[in-house]
Amino acid sequence: MKLRNNFKPLIVFLIIVSLTLSAYQTRYFIFVPISGYSNENSNELFISTPLCAVIPDSNILTTETFQQTHPVLGAIGEGDITLVYDSSFPVDRRGYAQELFDLVYPEIKSIYGDPSNIITVTLSYDPDSYPWNFYYGATNTIIMSQLPLSIGTSPSWDAVFTHELIHAFHDALYLTPGEGSWAEEGMTEAATQIVAMNLQGRRDIVLRDPVVNLKYYDVWSFMGKDVLGGGPDFTYKLVPDLHYRISSAMFFILTTELSSNPSNPYDFLSQLNNQIYSQASSNPIFSDDRFKLMIRQSAAGRLVEGQLADVWIGNQPVTSGFVESGFQIGVYPYRPENPTQIRVLTFLRLSDAREIPLSEEVNIRIIDSEENTIRTGAFVTGSDGTGYLELDSTPLPLGGYQIIATTNFNGIEYEARNYAFSQGESILIEQADNSLYGVTLMNPVDRYPAAYPCLVEQSI
Repeated sequence: MKLRNNFKPLIVFLIIVSLTLSAYQTRYFIFVPISGYSNENSNELFISTPLCAVIPDSNILTTETFQQTHPVLGAIGEGDITLVYDSSFPVDRRGYAQELFDLVYPEIKSIYGDPSNIITVTLSYDPDSYPWNFYYGATNTIIMSQLPLSIGTSPSWDAVFTHELIHAFHDALYLTPGEGSWAEEGMTEAATQIVAMNLQGRRDIVLRDPVVNLKYYDVWSFMGKDVLGGGPDFTYKLVPDLHYRISSAMFFILTTELSSNPSNPYDFLSQLNNQIYSQASSNPIFSDDRFKLMIRQSAAGRLVEGQLADVWIGNQPVTSGFVESGFQIGVYPYRPENPTQIRVLTFLRLSDAREIPLSEEVNIRIIDSEENTIRTGAFVTGSDGTGYLELDSTPLPLGGYQIIATTNFNGIEYEARNYAFSQGESILIEQADNSLYGVTLMNPVDRYPAAYPCLVEQSI
């Protein structure tokens, strides 16, 4: 796989010049725009999208929990996948699926390495499972809840099929069982997006655009582990699609930072899989800690944003396995480079980590770097636990902003904060350029961080 000329990631190392203020700690986050396939507005609406999941073969977990080894169900590495069709999948759509498989399978292997097992995967159709789609490890079956169009191509169907096929590459493994879907789903969705980019011009495979995901990654992550973490898998989450986007962006950052082959700029995912395969013969189950050790060993001392790779992964909120139950509120700006909406999540996390949507009245304040309140508003989140405040069409003046959302639940006041940057004019970040975008924050000891002007140097 060669780096396409029309996709050149912009890797930015941000250096904040220390302030001579002993009571303050400088913090920052940045938006790193990259070029890629065209970013249509619909890609950024985050409306209901098909959802993907993997159900590993439960036979992997048949031994006693106190034992240190588990049965290996098949070959670990150097595997291969053959596609066949269940009677439920219409005959007139099988040619479409086979053509897609023949196109994406070698591309996946160039990014991900060989499958973990030698298997025959059966493609089936079950509309009753909509909007979910699955790879079911016990029977090596991809279950699709929709069919491709009968005429032309179906970009979102192609992306979901590719995603589920990539799950089959880990057929002989079980990553972070009971500790969250971020590892398996993050790796799989990142690889899906890279396949889509590499096939640009040959096939339109688009579901979750990495350009959009990377732009939002920092403001999503700033909501913190209490909003983003917890749960054995993404089916427990209030907005599963949000977690697919965050976890895939995390692995996209990881592989662009740590890949070492100029002719294959995303080869770290293959390196990581090979490391996992090398350690899986005695135990194919990789707990949270064991999986992070595989990342550390694969990275071989290389850093991500100045941290060891596994430490960086562990610091990302979406990877937090154990978080508090109870009421949660999260807030983030829609189009963080020029906010046009303020979006909010309100939900109750149960003791089993399931997230139940709650409809709540929310008040919003937007504060500039001089701590002036420049926008206020209120709205009620819907029955799905989500809602937004529409800002006026005039962009905020150039600068950094603090966003504060408050609500009262059972007589207790809850508050969430986030940050945004406005370019002062109606410009969207969709492609790579030579600019650095972001907000520098000053973190006082006795109160929340605020947007604060300071000198920033960048090197590329």
